[in-house]
Amino acid sequence: MEFIRQYRKSANALDPLIAYFEKYGQKHLAHVLSKNYLPEERSLLTPTALEDRLFREGNVPRLPFYRVLRVNLLEKLESLLVNLSSQDQFWLVIHGFPGCGKTFLAATVLHSHPILLSRYYEHVIWVEDGRTNINQLPEVFSNFLFLATDALVLTGKETPVQFLPLVSF
Repeated sequence: MEFIRQYRKSANALDPLIAYFEKYGQKHLAHVLSKNYLPEERSLLTPTALEDRLFREGNVPRLPFYRVLRVNLLEKLESLLVNLSSQDQFWLVIHGFPGCGKTFLAATVLHSHPILLSRYYEHVIWVEDGRTNINQLPEVFSNFLFLATDALVLTGKETPVQFLPLVSF
């Protein structure tokens, strides 16, 4: 899977990928990739439709009609997300008192700067958790990591506690 992700980021031709699939017994995939595809046959998404799709797939909440913008926080979060985008993976935790605007802040940044979801990130996984103690966050991450990597588990007997060493903050 990592190969496909990296290939999509830097590939400018499918020939090496087609050759790979032919060599390693995936001729059906090589055949699908070798078909002449003309992008003009399909209508392009409007910028609004593209943004809507990215937000829906990422489970990014819609913005409320009435809102108070905190420009300094929005700019800091946008800059942080751009800087973090160069890492292979990371967790970003926005924590605070219930109702202080954490969800609104993150959603506003993504809605105001859709380039974050289209250029810098392939996926956003939005996790909501009602815990009020920051010391409980490793358990949240461990459980999430356990669920997200379920397909990679070899025995099926692993528990979320075994994934705690993979979680750091």
